[in-house]
Amino acid sequence: MILDPPLAALHDAWTLVHGTGPAGAARLWPPVLRAAFPGRRRLVETWTGEGAAFARYATAEGPLFLKYLPAGWRDRNAYRRLEREVRFLRDLAPAMPVDHAPLLHGALDRARLRAHLLTPISRTRPQGGER
Repeated sequence: MILDPPLAALHDAWTLVHGTGPAGAARLWPPVLRAAFPGRRRLVETWTGEGAAFARYATAEGPLFLKYLPAGWRDRNAYRRLEREVRFLRDLAPAMPVDHAPLLHGALDRARLRAHLLTPISRTRPQGGER
């Protein structure tokens, strides 16, 4: 089902409020994600980059990183990239001899072109431009 952008945003907002599908906003996690990672989480920062939106959280278990397609985007290329990333982290990365962030949770909704992945943030490796 292909919807016009205003209708897509309205439809995605409806699914966010009712808790279905992948995460589509940094502050509102779907029930399946909240159940998998219960407890308090503090939103530290959010930003939008090329092809996705990002959020960083502080939790009692350590920092978390969420990459998601915001509600209403419906960007087929962005969905394909995130879908490949989820599948890589889930299926291939664990068998590779290189450092990578383990996939804690991933969700894909091809019909609505929505997806998210959640990983921990490494405390031992530098972040961003730090060295």
